Amino acid sequence: MLQDQDLVRRCLKGEDAAWESLLKIHTRKIYNLCYRFTGNTTDAEDLTQEIFIKVFESLRSFDPAQSQFPTWLSRVARNHLVDHYRRTRRDRATASLDDEEAGINPRAGPSSEPAVEVEGREKREVLQAALNRLSPDMREVVVLRDL
Repeated sequence: MLQDQDLVRRCLKGEDAAWESLLKIHTRKIYNLCYRFTGNTTDAEDLTQEIFIKVFESLRSFDPAQSQFPTWLSRVARNHLVDHYRRTRRDRATASLDDEEAGINPRAGPSSEPAVEVEGREKREVLQAALNRLSPDMREVVVLRDL
């Protein structure tokens, strides 16, 4: 957590390397949150980018006395996702999990056993199908609780 505070302080001083470090540390978590919320790879990537633009623009409002950076970041992401949902007001179709890039999903990856890969993919499909059956409000609760 001290690392995040130091990186934020350096970002505010204009250090590009500090911003890149913050991105490397937190992008996967925000992407996963966006993906679980939308169920769509393209939307999740776009929303992740939008969230980090918003974070960059509002970084001066982060107050380490009120919360830790990951908490603040999650709140910014959640608010952005809710705003996005309100703007779009439509159900998003789930992207095929077969098309997911293994490098983005932390649970996916090359395995020496095809059966393990298939089992993992099937579990992700069942999870995403269950999330898609929930109302957007309930989906948000489940996603935010688990991530």
